[in-house]
Amino acid sequence: MSAYGLYAAFAPEDSEFSMNVRGEFASSNNGYFGLDGMDEDIYAVTATFNYNLWENVLTRLEVRYDWDAATNGTGFGETGTDDSQWLIALNAVYSF
Repeated sequence: MSAYGLYAAFAPEDSEFSMNVRGEFASSNNGYFGLDGMDEDIYAVTATFNYNLWENVLTRLEVRYDWDAATNGTGFGETGTDDSQWLIALNAVYSF
């Protein structure tokens, strides 16, 4: 198995806003991702938008897209046949 990631961040000075972007790639053979004996190549792109709402409170909106480049009919979803999936998450983090 091998995996790679590339990250970038943008945070203007004196701003309550920041943005992060990352791309990821994971490759497996022999069923490492739970598929016996099958090779898999999985890609992902994530964008995260951060905003300091109040002192010690960070809010984040994260949008992620994953896709499986394998042509063996397996993938994501309840049936395992979708070749891609979306994730949208909203977080509030309090630091103390």
